Amino acid sequence: MLYQALLQAIVEEARQQEEIISVLLTGSVARGDAVEGTDLDLMGSSQHA
Repeated sequence: MLYQALLQAIVEEARQQEEIISVLLTGSVARGDAVEGTDLDLMGSSQHA
């Protein structure tokens, strides 16, 4: 999967932040049709909205 190492690093960092309750991946990477050089579309939510 393209960007797997970067996504894993983001998830690990988010897990260390108590206020972050979710990270949502959308767009071409989530659909599985990303090409090299595409961006990551991420959305996060926290307990302190």
